[in-house]
Amino acid sequence: MSRRRIVGHERQRAGLTRLLRSASLPSALVFSGPAGIGKSLVAKALAATLLCEDAGQDLVGCLKCNACRLVETGNHPDLISFDCSDREYSKMENVRELLHRLHLRAFNGNKRAVVFNNAEHLSIQATNALLKAVEEPRAGTHFILVTSNHSRLPPTLLSRCQLWFFDSLSQEQIAAVLKEQPEVFHDAKLSDLGITADELVLLTDGSLDSIEHIIDRLDDWRMVTSTLDQIAAGDLSQALHFAKDLAREKNSLRERLGLMRIHARRRMNDASDWDEQYRWSIFITNLISTERLAFERNLGAVYCLNNCFLDLSSRSFTRLTNDDRILDHITL
Repeated sequence: MSRRRIVGHERQRAGLTRLLRSASLPSALVFSGPAGIGKSLVAKALAATLLCEDAGQDLVGCLKCNACRLVETGNHPDLISFDCSDREYSKMENVRELLHRLHLRAFNGNKRAVVFNNAEHLSIQATNALLKAVEEPRAGTHFILVTSNHSRLPPTLLSRCQLWFFDSLSQEQIAAVLKEQPEVFHDAKLSDLGITADELVLLTDGSLDSIEHIIDRLDDWRMVTSTLDQIAAGDLSQALHFAKDLAREKNSLRERLGLMRIHARRRMNDASDWDEQYRWSIFITNLISTERLAFERNLGAVYCLNNCFLDLSSRSFTRLTNDDRILDHITL
């Protein structure tokens, strides 16, 4: 039976395997980590193991029995999956329908697995309905909530689940996966795009969420890297103009901030002296603060960006460790 290969997460997979072997797997788990790193694949593998007719205790299932085949094709009646980013699936009515199904007998054996992908998109009403089922789970029923931001789950629900953290993939792991996709990772294709294999791996930023999306934003990548290098070389005028240009296009600002962090991290790692490493590390910290202030506190993006770029250009090493630094800057 073919199965999309899980890459990385050895520590998490080993821990889950130990729980399976000792029959101590909790009834509710949260898998949290960046999007596109394979959390859903691990959740599916765990579900397959729970439902496997051969009672496999490794995190793959036997891959041969009827239950494993049904899981792989998405047709197992005792594996219920929701994509909560789809509003229809995240509604309270659908969760209530699920809870009703859980009161019925399982189709095969006595185990059920319920996987909520993108669980952070569940509505408040839906999570409240789910809470009772998690608090009083039926025997043999396991809930797996997969999320890229567990802090958006209600604390009442989160406190009743065992939280598992998943890390971004390493560049070596990303490269290994991409080499299995010749339609993407092909020298001729990369040459046509004007990008090296190493750059493509770097741009994934430890996630395989959407290679096509990465390729679509190559123009942004070239613009960001070129402009940041000019600013770092001391171009104050470019710093001010770039801040204004980015702030005017707020719909693409978050993605461009992400590209800036990738480039800044590369410059920091490539730096030959401590001062240069520290300079870029402070810039990364400031970018993270800027994103939070601009999107969560609705501060003017241009002011936040001006602060970041002027510090980078002037080599002032001003670290924004809290919001007051930017607020004082705006007041002045």
